[in-house]
Amino acid sequence: MEDDEGGYNYGRYDYPRKKQELRQYLQQLTLMLPELGSAKILNLDLQAVQALSLISDFIINFSSPFHNLKYVKLPEECQESNISSSLRSYLLDGSPTATIVTSHHRHNVFPCI
Repeated sequence: MEDDEGGYNYGRYDYPRKKQELRQYLQQLTLMLPELGSAKILNLDLQAVQALSLISDFIINFSSPFHNLKYVKLPEECQESNISSSLRSYLLDGSPTATIVTSHHRHNVFPCI
């Protein structure tokens, strides 16, 4: 959700307030993610899921760099149902047999986005 100053606030995390900063983060992520293409397990923390969710409509324009994935592990605080279809496609389409796994050991589950 956008705040009054043009920034984004998801829970306790504030995202870049300037479009230029956001553009830089997008560029860094789109350069970094292909470097992880040979990963078998992608273990995401809540901040990573939130950041990817913010740009999921953008990264869907790129093919999935993940060609060896067995699974993507979400943090305990995150529910798989909160992952957008565009983000799911980006993460999994390069590895057709890969799945998303979660661990629900805690009773406090928060939305990822």
